[in-house]
Amino acid sequence: MSNEVNVTSLQDLENILVRLSKGDDIEVKISDDIRHSIKFQGGRFNNYDISVINADIAKVVLAYQQNFTKIVKNLNLQYNIDLQEDLINFKMQEGSLELVSDLLKPFLEEFKNMQSHDKMIVLIVLIICIVGYYAFSRYMNYLTEKLNRERDIANIQAHQEALRVIGDLKANKAIQEAINEPKQTITTILKDNEKAFVNNTQTAITKENKDDYKFRELVDTTTTEDIEGEFVILGYEKTGDNNKKFKISKQGFGIKWVGANIISAEDRLKLALAIENEQSVKLNIRIIKEYSKEKEFMILNLASNQNQNKEQ
Repeated sequence: MSNEVNVTSLQDLENILVRLSKGDDIEVKISDDIRHSIKFQGGRFNNYDISVINADIAKVVLAYQQNFTKIVKNLNLQYNIDLQEDLINFKMQEGSLELVSDLLKPFLEEFKNMQSHDKMIVLIVLIICIVGYYAFSRYMNYLTEKLNRERDIANIQAHQEALRVIGDLKANKAIQEAINEPKQTITTILKDNEKAFVNNTQTAITKENKDDYKFRELVDTTTTEDIEGEFVILGYEKTGDNNKKFKISKQGFGIKWVGANIISAEDRLKLALAIENEQSVKLNIRIIKEYSKEKEFMILNLASNQNQNKEQ
């Protein structure tokens, strides 16, 4: 798969995020046509006179500018990601009132030069802040489920790194509030029969959505535990999706199938020989838990290899 992605639509941003979570090294080309827009419909906004800027429209523009500045400062302070604190330019378009801004530009211009970890942070912020109607909490839960569903078993380390990024952002109250506040402001100016659509998404924001954008404490429900011990190797299987597993046993651990995709072919051969010779092998195992319940097991490495390296 090519590592060059042309960003011609906002959906492309989420596709890039999924590929980064699989360990792909992405180069980004950005279309000049990509834009951020908020379209108001109904009530006062039908046949709106764009020569007039009332206090409600000014509130929305100001909320986006103030919170863009907060996001840029937080990314710099918390993650050492340096973005320019530019003024955002808005255009008013005819028909139902549409505000078109260049809010994407500062993010995407710097994005090309970032490392994978920083790209994931900026993309998540960008998608929730700009791309759609999402509230922070809703999108973060959706994203966790999506990345778990589409993960690349062969590159579990990249997947785990993506989950760590999500977990860190979930705990960032300042980012959550700065992302939600512009949309919460939109809900406060809307009256009955008035709606707002962000970037032509099908789901409207109305005055009834105000509570959706309130701060919510988010807890990362995925945890990991690493253990080391002597395990008896009982069996091996390779599934249709190229997922490699060994059946291992240890007193107090029980009998489990554990993933072996991230260890080398040489180490998998050693474990296969241990089955034939009925030998035990010292392993480092990672246990992945969801809501404190064991969900998945994987072999990180053969502990005997680590010991040999230390002795050398």
